[in-house]
Amino acid sequence: MLPCMPTAPKPPSSLEEPSVPAVESRNHGEAVSSTPPELETGYYVRNFEQVLDTVTARYGDLLTDSESAYAEDFGGLDERSKRLYVRLILRRGPCFRRDLLSYDEIDDLAMAAGELREAGFLDHGEEAGLEEGLAVLRRPELIELVISLGELTAAATRKLKRGELLEVLLRPQHQEETRRRLWAEYDIWRPLHGELLLLYRLLFFGNLGQDFSEFVISDLGIVRYESYPLSREHRLFQDRTEIDQAFELRVTRHQVYGLLEEGKLEDALALARVVSDQAEILRPVARRKADGILIRVARELERRGEHQQAVELYAQARRPPARERRCRALEQLGELRQALDLCQEMAASPLDETESGFVPFFEHRMKKKLGLTQKPWKRSRRPTLEMDIDPPQGSIERATLEALAERGRRGIFSENWLWRSLFGLAFWDVVFEPVPGVFHHPFQTGPWDLSRPEFRIRRRERIEQRLDRLREEPDLRPRLWPVYQAKVGIANALVPWHPELEAPLHFALERVSGPTLAIFCDRLSSHLRRYRRGLPDLLVESDDSPVGFELLEVKGPGDQLRPEQGAWIDFLNRHDIPTRILKVRWS
Repeated sequence: MLPCMPTAPKPPSSLEEPSVPAVESRNHGEAVSSTPPELETGYYVRNFEQVLDTVTARYGDLLTDSESAYAEDFGGLDERSKRLYVRLILRRGPCFRRDLLSYDEIDDLAMAAGELREAGFLDHGEEAGLEEGLAVLRRPELIELVISLGELTAAATRKLKRGELLEVLLRPQHQEETRRRLWAEYDIWRPLHGELLLLYRLLFFGNLGQDFSEFVISDLGIVRYESYPLSREHRLFQDRTEIDQAFELRVTRHQVYGLLEEGKLEDALALARVVSDQAEILRPVARRKADGILIRVARELERRGEHQQAVELYAQARRPPARERRCRALEQLGELRQALDLCQEMAASPLDETESGFVPFFEHRMKKKLGLTQKPWKRSRRPTLEMDIDPPQGSIERATLEALAERGRRGIFSENWLWRSLFGLAFWDVVFEPVPGVFHHPFQTGPWDLSRPEFRIRRRERIEQRLDRLREEPDLRPRLWPVYQAKVGIANALVPWHPELEAPLHFALERVSGPTLAIFCDRLSSHLRRYRRGLPDLLVESDDSPVGFELLEVKGPGDQLRPEQGAWIDFLNRHDIPTRILKVRWS
């Protein structure tokens, strides 16, 4: 007997993004000890060496002599020195005070530091910026240093915040004396080769968003990962130019986003223009990062009313929503004919459904403003249902399910998690197929291109074959349930191992047929990033439906339909999967 579906809680918002899901402490369905395993002493050194060894094996032919020597020289260090170096690079730096460092597993810090200095892995930070050096001081020590300069009295410094104290110390007339006192009074250590560390991280993870914490959650058994081959033949970058471009663009993106957060739009724009000048010669990986930079800066220009400069940047970006935003900026500039021409260009070759959905109403608006049409714009009317319920204490979706259950109609909260999960189970082997360039390290929850159109393009034959198989299977349980049982707990960006996943999954598999699921998977596999959101909230049983259920998008008073939700409703109804907007009113 299934548990009462209407009372099943809505899965958490973490299911909205294809990231590392919450994973139960199970090993293929078998319970494991709740006590995490004890990590070996110096485990972080072994993990760091795995990064060095993997990068050397996969990219050794593309590394420079100095880059290769970094891994070789590290391998020749004493174990204590290795531990100290890795401990420091895993902490926020770049500078550290000797008197604040203490590690039980390193019995002689001074000796370890001496070997690191001799081998070129550590210095005293003499070449570091003064601001980086001052970061090692606490507020009372900053106050003491400010007073020693003789500019402010002890009483005058009491109310100064850390930033104000630093401002005094960084004044041009004080910098030389501040630097002299700082390095004379404190033993400062700084691990070296930060640029090489970033390069090795990029080549190991394929990005700079992940770090060595991935090893820890794996070692502790918090998350288990699927197995797939990692070899030179399957690497992301095939030549040195690709590496250099990708590295430079990732660093530039970090700089640009930081400048925008600080409100320094002009500086961010200067970097974006450099990226724009190089855009046409960039390889695919770097090109995607370049488009992201151009769109991000152009969007900020729009917000500031700098529409002409925004148009120029949007014109250099290839991916959506660059053309849509460019149309809107041209409208703001009064360039209606240019906006209409670009809109019609999008209509002839839309890059995704967001462009297809944008074209009709915007084209009509431009024609009306240009005096080319007088026909009123009519939006398509979508099937709608209305229902009165008591004001809910919790989520409106749960309250709606309970109200439907009282009317004899059972259902589950489905929204995005259900269809992505069914897609992930039906295509598990395809998702983790060792396609060249998509698996970079052992901690991936899916291939690098999973959310992009390239996922479908690179696996077109396999995906078409699987879709054909699904269309021939009225009952999905024999195919999907064994996959669920065999893979439960293994991290998959599509399948959230939520503790209460099993019951609603049973409910769905009793009603969703293979041909119906094939319709969803066909669309999701074409561009997961575009179509992963906006799916209807509820799956409710229905005797009148040709597919055995209907989907409902719940809207409370004042709640508006988002574009991606409307697009899914239209798509599903075109494919004879009954989908309605359920407008809820308070009794």
